[in-house]
Amino acid sequence: MEWRVGYVRRQRVSGKAAKAIEFDASIYKVQTLVDGGLRVTLDLSEGAISQAAQLMVCKKNAVSVRALLTPIEANKISESIEKRRESLG
Repeated sequence: MEWRVGYVRRQRVSGKAAKAIEFDASIYKVQTLVDGGLRVTLDLSEGAISQAAQLMVCKKNAVSVRALLTPIEANKISESIEKRRESLG
C-alpha cells in the first residue's frame, strides 16, 4: 500500500496561508534516534521534483510542517521506486 502525503506549512507566507505540498510516496524507513525522536524517510517518484524543492525550502528556512498520510492503492509510484532501489543495489 502506498501513501498520499500532504504537507501543510504552519507558517504564513507573505501574509497568506501557504498552500499544501502534496505528493505520493512510499515509506522507506522509520528510525528511532538516540534522543528518543523519530525520523521518517520517504521515497518520492521522479515526477515530484517540484514538491521536493518545496520541502528543501522548508528545511532551509526551518519551517515546521504538519503531515497527513492517506493510504492509496499501489500504483506506478511503486514500480518507479522499486526500479530506483534495484539500481542502487
